[in-house]
Amino acid sequence: MNFYKRHIGDYLKDTAHLTLLEHGVYTRLLDVYYTRESGIPDAQAARLIGARGKEEFAALKVVLDEFFELIDGTWIQDRCEREIHATGPKSDDADHAPAKSGKALRQQAYRERRAALFEALRERGITMPFKATMDELQDALLNVTKPSRVTDDVTACVTPTVTDEPHNVTATISHKPDSISHKPEAAHTAVLPPAGDDTSDAPPEFPSSLTPEQKAAVPLVVKLRALGVSITSANPLAAEWIAKGLTVERADEAVEFARLKGKPSGPIHPNFLNALIDDILAPKAPKKRADDWYRTNPGIERKASELGIVCPPGKDHHWLREKCESVMRSRSQGVAA
Repeated sequence: MNFYKRHIGDYLKDTAHLTLLEHGVYTRLLDVYYTRESGIPDAQAARLIGARGKEEFAALKVVLDEFFELIDGTWIQDRCEREIHATGPKSDDADHAPAKSGKALRQQAYRERRAALFEALRERGITMPFKATMDELQDALLNVTKPSRVTDDVTACVTPTVTDEPHNVTATISHKPDSISHKPEAAHTAVLPPAGDDTSDAPPEFPSSLTPEQKAAVPLVVKLRALGVSITSANPLAAEWIAKGLTVERADEAVEFARLKGKPSGPIHPNFLNALIDDILAPKAPKKRADDWYRTNPGIERKASELGIVCPPGKDHHWLREKCESVMRSRSQGVAA
């Protein structure tokens, strides 16, 4: 993209508190985001915007943490993604536009598939979070459509193995919207066999071919399915989670954690939950935030007190901040202040 809309009112409403340096960093991040038409790789963020000094790195961290979300090593912003998806080629420039690269065509096709899935789900009254993965979107659509009634304009976006078990999806040739069933199939109620009973007569979710570990995981599977996790008893992940310490009693906690981490609604794919299971069972200590003492006057006064610096009469906080930084540089280099 060589152009993007800049809504001054929206921008100032959300960024009025930023410093001039932070405004510059934010603007450069937006330029890079729209030029690349993709998120900012975390490992390359500083290089892509030309951040060099300590203050520029600090400003970059502040802006990324406040206005972007780190997903799989890439900083994503919903507003940028919406603008990119909403931008199409201008008719006046269509004849003169250069041929798109293979990467650009793949990105366009990917966005069109996502848009088709979102639209199909909205028609059925389902609103998915914007950052939902393709697998999650496809699972949500398959949960509310009959496999034999999915039209080819939707199933073109759906791969046959988006969950742990293959889907038998047959596309028809009709493009009429009313050829898609808008009524979700009645949910099949899983019946947990009594302890010690053979599962030979169990419903399809609990086949008789289960291993002992999978049979032991059936109560957890039933609980997770009731909470919205699209997992079957044949999926080995449930047994692995039990081995790691996940119990039926902690299933609610696990699902709530997954909702907070990016699945506020809709079905939760087992692989998504699996990526979080270690953090759920053994939460990591939160990282200490950087000491941004220089951003506020109380912070500058606190740092000056720690360094034993007294502000002379007539000097302001700007002088005091520079004095603190000078003393800190001198001490780091082993020079007496």
